[in-house]
Amino acid sequence: MKLEPLDRKTIPEYEVIFSAMEDTLGFVPNSILTMARDPELLIGFSLLSKRVMNVKKVGSITGMIKLVWKMLKIQIREARSKNANVDRIDDGLRHLISLAVSYSAGCRYCQAHTSKTASIHGICDQKINALFNYEASEFYTAAERAALDLAFAAGEVPNNTGPEHFTKLRAFFSEAQILDIVSVIAFFGFLNRWNDTMGTALEAPAMNYAEAKLGERWAIGKHA
Repeated sequence: MKLEPLDRKTIPEYEVIFSAMEDTLGFVPNSILTMARDPELLIGFSLLSKRVMNVKKVGSITGMIKLVWKMLKIQIREARSKNANVDRIDDGLRHLISLAVSYSAGCRYCQAHTSKTASIHGICDQKINALFNYEASEFYTAAERAALDLAFAAGEVPNNTGPEHFTKLRAFFSEAQILDIVSVIAFFGFLNRWNDTMGTALEAPAMNYAEAKLGERWAIGKHA
């Protein structure tokens, strides 16, 4: 890794963020502990994570987050009054999209994390392992295939998405749900680049899951 993660014990003021991550994954990711070198980055990312990944276990965090959230609530209330029936994609699809874009981008750290979180959110091992054959697999619906088409194309460099992807999406998803899908893809664009550039060391729970479940398609590489 280019930068070492901070020791959780030395930054107790952010313990509520770490506890929320631990509730979600079962451990605190090294990527989060590395971001903690810049408190503003950690707080900003935590708020983004809460929204995009639909994290429900984040309580009141710090005085700074309370202040930011107080400011945001006014804007959110106004937005909700205009869009009272905003749709969200379900969490299983959310994590399959994050796995697909991480495969496409080549980030093995994120592949391990997202396969584990997909499993946590009810996606069976067979479906996770069938992801590379999602276009023909019986485990995937037409709607899921449309979302994964976009995710795999978006993870490529250069980005390979086009109007045809959104035409397919609109047959199954509302505009709000499409925005949700793109938010997940963009969110992992950040994480894929962060963890592959840093060579973030993979934590044991995610490593053990990936080694046991992903087979020959996955190797730990620089994240050992």
